[in-house]
Amino acid sequence: MDEVYDLIQGIILNAKKMTNCKTETKQLLDEFESKLLLCKNRGENEELNSLLQISDTIVSPVSSKKRSHETKDLNDSGYGSASKRSKKK
Repeated sequence: MDEVYDLIQGIILNAKKMTNCKTETKQLLDEFESKLLLCKNRGENEELNSLLQISDTIVSPVSSKKRSHETKDLNDSGYGSASKRSKKK
C-alpha cells in the first residue's frame, strides 16, 4: 500500500515541478494530493481497527475463562463469603 502511495506521490511532485504548469493545475494537484493522503490514512485506520477487533476476539474468551476459573479456586479454598465461613464453624 505504501509503495503505491509513494509512486503516486512521486508523479504528483513531478507534475508540480513542470515549468509550463498552470496555477489552476497546481491547485488541482494539491487538492488531489490531500485527498490521496486522506484515503491513505483512512485505509491505515481501518486496517488497525480490524486488527484490534481480531485481537479482541482472540483475547476475550481466554480472559473470561481464566477469570471464572480463578473465582472457582477462591471459593473452593475457603476464602468465600462470610456466610460460608460461619456455616463451617
